[in-house]
Order: sequence, then structure tokens, then C-alpha cells
Amino acid sequence: MSRCAYIFLDEAGNFDFSPKGTRYFVLTSVSTRRPFAPHAPMDDYKHDCLEFGLDTEYFHCAEDNPRVRRRVFELIA
Repeated sequence: MSRCAYIFLDEAGNFDFSPKGTRYFVLTSVSTRRPFAPHAPMDDYKHDCLEFGLDTEYFHCAEDNPRVRRRVFELIA
């Protein structure tokens, strides 16, 4: 059986290095062998949001309201 590694990469900031761009550009990554265990609670919360009337296609920290963002961080922790 072969072993798989899952690598997730995200960025903050932008590539506009002019005075109008962000001050910093940051890359962050995490790797794991099997990321599926935390998926169920996050998926349940996503469906709770949809049933409550929030149109949440995916979670994105910069765009979610503070209540959703706080709950997602609680699930991650």
C-alpha cells in the first residue's frame, strides 16, 4: 500500500509590491497523512450554516463574519 501526503498551502497579502500593495506577503503550509478526521464536524457546521440561511460555499477567514470565523477556529482547535 502506498502512503499519501496531503499538503495545504495558503497565502496572505498580494503581489502588488507598489505603495498600494499589502505590506507583507506570507505563505503558510501544513502537511498531514490523512486529513479526513476533522472533516465531519466542519461539514456538519457548514450544513448548519446553510440550513440557518447563510450561503456558505466554503469557509474563508478573511470573508466570514466573526461568529462563523470563531466557530471554525473552535472546531479546528
